[in-house]
Amino acid sequence: MLSGPWSSPTCLPASFTLLELQRVHETVLGPCPPARRPAPQGDEAAVDDVLPDDRSKDTKVTKTPAQTLLDAVIRSALVPLLKAERFRKTGHTFRQATPRCVLVVNVQSSSGSNHDALKFTVNLGAFYPELNEVLGRGSWADPGATGPTEAHCHIRERLGMLTSNPSDRWWELRTGASPQDASNEVMELVRDRGLPWLRSLVDVESARRHAEERGQAVEAAAFFILEGRRDEARKLLADFLVARPNATAIRAWARQLGIVE
Repeated sequence: MLSGPWSSPTCLPASFTLLELQRVHETVLGPCPPARRPAPQGDEAAVDDVLPDDRSKDTKVTKTPAQTLLDAVIRSALVPLLKAERFRKTGHTFRQATPRCVLVVNVQSSSGSNHDALKFTVNLGAFYPELNEVLGRGSWADPGATGPTEAHCHIRERLGMLTSNPSDRWWELRTGASPQDASNEVMELVRDRGLPWLRSLVDVESARRHAEERGQAVEAAAFFILEGRRDEARKLLADFLVARPNATAIRAWARQLGIVE
């Protein structure tokens, strides 16, 4: 449950179910560009890459040479860097819990990878437990090392989109070739671009501005509600509903909050 200035029950939809809102959110808003809404695969595909104190002694996973190269890149490029920033690691996902959000770094391998070669990218995101409740998407009791995945994050981005030449960047690893160049580049980009971007999202107002700039009107309106700025939320949702008159479930959600008539 929420506490503090956002604990009022008027902020939370009483009967709007998580499944309904998630279905409509994807149907009405449509999926974000692929570079910003990758399909998460890290946690499920990387059981053997958990840190030693998280690993079951009975777990035996056979990895391909290409997957072993990826593990080596993660250990050299990301583990020392993110450990120093107090991120916790599970599989190929790192999480840092802050007072208002959970910051997420995820390494995703391509579905087209094979025994001797694979491509991978780095996904970044920020998850806001308070925002999740306002949106009617459920609660997370302990959003720590086993908390939300990158796909659950309200603000998401690919590492390559934060460079001076934004692109949906994937790095390729092949057996017989050194992974050092890819490791160095990923480490530098996460350090110089990824972490500063994530840190900026710890501030709720900054996160709300980012959502507005990306056209995430529903999330931006929910951020306004968290900030106690219901008039701005009302205007944002009114404009959104004019542009999407068939967004009936979003309209119903806004009515539950008393934002629109």
